[in-house]
Amino acid sequence: MGRLLRHFTPTPFKGRRICGWVVGLLLAAGFLPAGVWAAAAGDSFLVRMQLFAQPELSNGAPPPPMRPPLALTNVRIEKVRAVRGTSTVRLRFQTEPQTIATVQWGLTEAFELGSQTSPIWERSHSVLLEGLAPGRTYFFRIRVQDAFGRTASYRGKFATLREGEVASLPLPAPKRFRASYDAVSRGVRLRWQPTDDVRARAVRIVRSPSFFPADPWDGEIVYEGRDTQTIDQNVRPGTTYFYSAFTYGMEQDGTPIFSSGVAAWVKIPVPGEEEGETRTETTLPQERPEEREGARTETPFVKPQEAGGVETILERLPPARGKDAQQARRLRVQDLTFLQGGIVRTPSAGGVVPVDASQPVRVLLPKDKTPSSLKTIVMVVRESEAPDARSYTALLRLSRDRTTYEALLPPFGRAGFYPFTLYLLSYRYQRLTRIEGVFSAASAASAYAAAPLLRDWGMRWDAAFAGGVLLFASGAGLVFAGWLGEPLAQWFAGKARRLRRDDATTAAV
Repeated sequence: MGRLLRHFTPTPFKGRRICGWVVGLLLAAGFLPAGVWAAAAGDSFLVRMQLFAQPELSNGAPPPPMRPPLALTNVRIEKVRAVRGTSTVRLRFQTEPQTIATVQWGLTEAFELGSQTSPIWERSHSVLLEGLAPGRTYFFRIRVQDAFGRTASYRGKFATLREGEVASLPLPAPKRFRASYDAVSRGVRLRWQPTDDVRARAVRIVRSPSFFPADPWDGEIVYEGRDTQTIDQNVRPGTTYFYSAFTYGMEQDGTPIFSSGVAAWVKIPVPGEEEGETRTETTLPQERPEEREGARTETPFVKPQEAGGVETILERLPPARGKDAQQARRLRVQDLTFLQGGIVRTPSAGGVVPVDASQPVRVLLPKDKTPSSLKTIVMVVRESEAPDARSYTALLRLSRDRTTYEALLPPFGRAGFYPFTLYLLSYRYQRLTRIEGVFSAASAASAYAAAPLLRDWGMRWDAAFAGGVLLFASGAGLVFAGWLGEPLAQWFAGKARRLRRDDATTAAV
């Protein structure tokens, strides 16, 4: 280094800033390729703007430009009305990038009744299907094509409203319903999270010493109100109590409605064997943040011990025998109907049901497929296959037209696989059958959803962020080096003068 500085320019250094900018450019050059690579990682960075020359293919033709992935997502059905012998349905869906869409529909999978093609390029599509027969099932197909000629399609089916039917979802049940014994008050502490549906008016909790109440009138009403917790003190030691919670509401036309139920149970210990929660006060504890009205939780699942371990009770029930049991055992997951936003989610042959993790799931079982001795249908959805996995328990109720048993499951909250078991129980509390399946929940947004300002380049959010950070680092290095260039140049020049002075002194001696 000293030898290099000895040969430093013998004249005063006048281009000190130039030195700083050269150093800054060298630093920026190290960050710039990494920033560009990160911004383009995994997806296309250049689609319509070719900033770099591309090599030719073996046949002499230039390779095609990298393009954003074509995505067709968030398909949903809105049942508008059913009057004067006709029903109307609106079909909505999203595409990325802009596409031209064609929708075909019919009473069979030949889609023989008609088609509509959008006249403009767009991302948010809405198609109104009019003149449909009320109370019928229709098949539809969506075909989209982008500017690059690529195509994507989606097939599904929907059921139109019957004449006079109101287009509304069932009322959601309370979430995170829990029951535990309170040693201080010697009662059962019940907690839940109410729904935020505008039709909801109160929560009703029904108790039975024999089994889970199947509807809001199947047992003793222990609470009805708008709170998020209560204590049931009218209990006897050594007795097992089964609780079901229902949401009570009102339709726009004033019709009272109840949701399907959620279940929990607890056994009251005898004196000297008390277990469960212990508190120093006899009044209700202060609400936790996740229990306050309007609070949100990530998932609707609770720990097995918080609901008493409902699945444990169901598995202990003796199996039923006879013709009804034989009829029930012929039921499969494919006999159930799963609805989300008017779209029928068809199970696979292996019992896997694809659903959207951000939307509630409506589960329906036709009454004509169930045995006459059926009393209760319990559905347990688990977060995973682990024995101690959290779960959500729903009771399927008979619909108002008494044609189906149904329940509305809350959104799962995040993508994943959620095993479920459906238990059909007789009036004698015997297990007619159990139906097993898996919900395959996915996010509604495409994994390659692009930022609004980056759609035309197809750049992903994560890659764009990483690239932006590295590009910012390169610019910061450039500015910093330019600001530091003059002091560095002065230091180098001073060091060079000192070395030349020492050389001159040595030569004189």
